[in-house]
Amino acid sequence: MISFITGPPVLLAMGLQSIPVGSAVYLLIKLGGYSFAATKLNKAYQKHQPILKIGAIRTGLGLVFGSAYYAIMYAIQVKGGPVSPIFLLGLIPIRYLEWWIITHFFYRKDRKFRRRDFVINLSLIVLSFCLDVPTIFGIILIGGFWVC
Repeated sequence: MISFITGPPVLLAMGLQSIPVGSAVYLLIKLGGYSFAATKLNKAYQKHQPILKIGAIRTGLGLVFGSAYYAIMYAIQVKGGPVSPIFLLGLIPIRYLEWWIITHFFYRKDRKFRRRDFVINLSLIVLSFCLDVPTIFGIILIGGFWVC
């Protein structure tokens, strides 16, 4: 592995091996995916929120909650780290909360929680996990944080 300090980032057969570059790419993947989700939320709720704004806020929430969660899991020494089933299962309620915040403050008109909102949030959790695929399988290396 070539580090950021000793040489330029290199794309090897197994993936992007520079942690700083991999982290930036990961954040861009999340921003793009969450902005895409905002376009779907705009249609589902018939509202026109700025998609980049929603994507950035959701990415920011994920960075804050994800980094805190990562630190807690690291402190209690969960075996397997961020690719362990325990770590990944623990992300479900956190991601639900993050998507609830987005839908509650930006999309729902009457603030009443409906079954439809639950289904939408579950589908958004699935999207969040899909965006993690490059890091879960080691295609992109990141260091010391996780974006929920």
